[in-house]
Amino acid sequence: MSIKHEVTIYDIATALDISPSTVSRALSGIPRVRKDTRDKILNTARQLGYRQNYFASRLRSQHTKLLGAIVPTLDTVASALIAEAESVARLNQYSLILTQSKNEEGTYRSIMKQLSDCRVEGILVYNIPSGAANQKAVYSRLPAVVIEKIALPAGGKTDADTGFKLTTHLLGRGCKNILVVSASPEVTLAAQVTTGYQAAIGKADWRHQPNFASYTIRQTAGGLRKYIGASPVKPDGVLYIGPVIAALSVSQEPPQGHAFDKDGHDDVPASSANTCSALGNFAMQLLLALVDEMETHT
Repeated sequence: MSIKHEVTIYDIATALDISPSTVSRALSGIPRVRKDTRDKILNTARQLGYRQNYFASRLRSQHTKLLGAIVPTLDTVASALIAEAESVARLNQYSLILTQSKNEEGTYRSIMKQLSDCRVEGILVYNIPSGAANQKAVYSRLPAVVIEKIALPAGGKTDADTGFKLTTHLLGRGCKNILVVSASPEVTLAAQVTTGYQAAIGKADWRHQPNFASYTIRQTAGGLRKYIGASPVKPDGVLYIGPVIAALSVSQEPPQGHAFDKDGHDDVPASSANTCSALGNFAMQLLLALVDEMETHT
């Protein structure tokens, strides 16, 4: 019993007695092929049952259109984040590879290696296992967005305290260009969180933050990619104000040496997890902005 092999451009080239490069150009829509030759190639491809290998063609173009996502486990909060992030990725013609670290350092490192082998163009992380090793030497210049901490709005002066704590957290991570994004229609909420943000900046040790600069943008995630592309100063941290308040670290390299504090995330009740979907949307828009920047400079 014969086993059918996958039809390749070489099979089409042999059937028509033409070069594989001509077949490749015709199937890729490159105009340097005569119309009658192109028609013959397309007809033969259909007859032989040829299916284009999109992954191989993406590798040849150096753009796989793949993104990676790492979560500890698919609990309610992580599911809400990733479901929305995947939808945004898909709408932008990207596929998302989802993995679970189980909060284990060894598993996390193995996942990072696997994602690198898959040639992902960027990575979204929710909760890095404590003690995750420095990956810089292996995975250079990989755009990454790490959702560091999440808190629910509490109202009034408490939101200012949340803004202060999350900004202090980012400063402790070494962030020097913190972008404040208000995606909430609640003006009072944004004002309170921003007050805390400004207070944290005011208390920063300027001797150790010589390049520190901050800037604020009030808009939804939809315009974020355009804004970051046009801005001369790129963020390395983000304070997000929306249905939840969150601190995100941003990097043109993979997450390294900044695992979570011992207490991890602020608790977000499962009943409120649906409020995290907007954060998932924003985080993916932010990652796509970094990927866009990387493509622009390569």
